[in-house]
Amino acid sequence: MSGFTVHKIKFTVKAGVLSYVLVISIISAMVCASLIMLGYYYRISFIDYTQSDLLFSNAESGINYLLANEENIPEGKAIKLDLSESTETVVKKDQWGIFTVGSSHASSGRQRTTKIGYIGSDIEALPCLYLADHGDPLYLVGDTRISGTAYLPGGNARQGFLNNTSFTGMELVNGLTHKSAKELPSVRQDLVSHIQFMQENFMDHVAEGEMEGRVNSFKNAPLVFYSPSSMVINETMKGKILIISEESISLSGLSKLEDVILMAPYVEIKNGFEGTVQIFATDSIKMNSQASLLYPSALVLNSSSKGVISIETNTVVEGAVLAVGNGSPRERILKMGHNTFIDGSIYVQGNVQFSGRISGSLICENIVLQTPSAIHKNYLQHARIENIARAFSMYVPDFTALEASKGIMKWLE
Repeated sequence: MSGFTVHKIKFTVKAGVLSYVLVISIISAMVCASLIMLGYYYRISFIDYTQSDLLFSNAESGINYLLANEENIPEGKAIKLDLSESTETVVKKDQWGIFTVGSSHASSGRQRTTKIGYIGSDIEALPCLYLADHGDPLYLVGDTRISGTAYLPGGNARQGFLNNTSFTGMELVNGLTHKSAKELPSVRQDLVSHIQFMQENFMDHVAEGEMEGRVNSFKNAPLVFYSPSSMVINETMKGKILIISEESISLSGLSKLEDVILMAPYVEIKNGFEGTVQIFATDSIKMNSQASLLYPSALVLNSSSKGVISIETNTVVEGAVLAVGNGSPRERILKMGHNTFIDGSIYVQGNVQFSGRISGSLICENIVLQTPSAIHKNYLQHARIENIARAFSMYVPDFTALEASKGIMKWLE
């Protein structure tokens, strides 16, 4: 048998090929590592995203809880809600001026979601007019319109005749009418007490430095600027800021304020001002022509004797007007000039004089009409008071604790 011949085959691999293989191996390893890390971070991000969604949902649920139970929640008390095992949700109700502030804080570890807003009552639940019954009926003259539910002396209105002008409308009241009582619906005592407390307790938070450009979150304590003398405000400010003068405040048309409170015996709003403020005075408030208080704003007079809120021609107030005090209602008056417009709720423990337009609710002791020759009690001439269905709900401060659905007036955080 012949033998086999074995031939040895020698392979030669160039060094360059080995380098290519090494580079490709390294790249493959890096790609695999990147895919593993990408999957890991995607999973973490997905968990964080899901957790953020849960916190946002819980914060909203907290606000809904406040809206449903606002009347039964004590002011300033933090309430913990049991919404989920992995998160903590705390709600609280506070006052900022005459506005109720609802806050809901949801947290889990380092993640936190906060929602803060003004809580108000649906304005459609309020009467368009509540005029106390002091024995004088309401007379309508000229193109006067009342639309909505009205509480009137004697339970109805009458056609009037004044200065050779009679009533020219189609109907006296477009809506239900009821007999009013001698006394107005009681204003919430806790609201009056808060106004007095705010006027007397502020020194712990007095700030230093310039006011210009200041912004203060509603998560913080109020930022207070105080002066024993008169102040002129030209600055731009926003948030939980309180400005107090022992004498007077003049609000310039150049200033830009949002959610700020101003407090003084006398406050004047100059021509051209436009902003969102709450104004508190103990003597008088004057709003000059061509000024606008945007929603939600408020004019508040808390006087122990004579007091006046004067709103001049071609002005707009969106929100609320409140005039209360311990003195005689006859010495407290709201004056609305020609072509003024108030969109919101008005409560006056005193007299109201106007020929403009109110879209919302007016509650007052008396309505007066001043002519060159005399002052006429409970006469309306060329005026409009309407509280009818709106395309979008409007919420206003709750002055009298009437039953009404609650909603958010404005989101603050």
